[in-house]
This record gives sequence, C-alpha cells and structure tokens, in this order.
Amino acid sequence: MRKSDELAAVLRRLMIAIAEGDAATVRGMISRQAETLLIGSDVREWFYGVEALEVITAQTAVAPGWERTFHRLEAYEEGRIGWAAARSTVTFQNGDIFNARHTAVFRLEDGVWKLIQIHASQGITADRDWFGVDMPYSLGELVDSLGDDLDRDLASRFDTSSVALLISDIEDATDRSVEYGDVIWNDVVQRHFGDLTNHCSQPWNRGQDHGRRRANCIRHTPRSGPSCD
Repeated sequence: MRKSDELAAVLRRLMIAIAEGDAATVRGMISRQAETLLIGSDVREWFYGVEALEVITAQTAVAPGWERTFHRLEAYEEGRIGWAAARSTVTFQNGDIFNARHTAVFRLEDGVWKLIQIHASQGITADRDWFGVDMPYSLGELVDSLGDDLDRDLASRFDTSSVALLISDIEDATDRSVEYGDVIWNDVVQRHFGDLTNHCSQPWNRGQDHGRRRANCIRHTPRSGPSCD
C-alpha cells in the first residue's frame, strides 16, 4: 500500500463538488455497482447502489451550499482499490459549524477512480457518562493514567528492574506477504511473534549478556525460527 496524492485530490474534488452543489460532478464520481454504500451523519442515511447514487445527487442539487475548510486529508492505494480520509469544518449559511469526518473507499473502473463507499460523521467530545470510566484519548493521557510514581507502578507490575525494546523483522517481508496471501501470511506473523516470545522468555545464567541476547533475537524466516547470536 502506498500514499496516493491522486486519490486525496479525488476525495477533495468530490467534497468540494458536494459543498458547491455540483450534482453532475458528484454523480460522475460514484460507482454504479450495487454494493456501493453511502453512510451519512444523519441516522436515516444508509443507502446502497442506485439509491445511494440518487440520494447523494439529489441532496447535492437542493443543498444551498456551504464553505468547507480542510484540516487533514490523506489517501492510500493498492492495485485497483484505495481509501481516503478527511477532517474538515463546514460552515453553513446560517453560521452553524459542523466538524466533519469522512472516510471513503474508491475502486479503479476503466482507469477512473469511482467512489464505492463513504461514511460521514461529526466529531464530538465523548461524554464520560457513556462509559462510566475515564478513557484515554491520546498517548499522553495513557501515560498520565499510570499515576504520578511511574517507576513504582511499573515495578509493582513486572518482576524486573529494566525495560528492553525488541525490534524484530521477517526476512523479505514485503515480497513474501504478496506471495503467500493474507491467510498464510497472518499465520507466518503469528508464528514469528510466538517464537520470539518463547525464545526470549527462556531462563539464562546471570553471566550471560542479557541485553545482547534479547537484541539479537530478530532474524526469522517463515521456514525457520529466530536466530540469535
């Protein structure tokens, strides 16, 4: 999968066409496949195929138009399929503001990217009462949740005085994942992590260089276990 500036531009063009009421452009960018899916921010908006095409086209034609400011836009593609996501602010003519989030899936049809799925939602702040507990919403909040005395908290959880970071790699991973396919490749990855866990959790003598042994448990091929120096 690779980053796609082309597909990001396609989603931008689609969203601008909707904001400007350009129904003809919107209609031309949507796939005619029966499985095409539109999920809007309104609870009633969940449409497939022809209905999805006609509803979004009709909504675009009658909407009074609005201003859209993009804050984030990214897209990726692999073969004939790609996905894109956007975060934007919509300002309606009456001054109301909508914090919009869109995800979309596109498919190459006769050399042209066509929309086959789109989901729109409004970003809001989660209410603590929904879950009954405080939920972390960033890495910083997750670290803060460990408490003021991080060292003492970690020591109470793990029987160790040090933390080691292990970086592992599967030889020729990119080519092998394509060759084996998703099912077999998933099995290879799971065996890789299982072998590493089993090997690196084995007891050793105090005289051994623990850090070196852990750091070198990184070479693995689908046909053999990890090789450690």
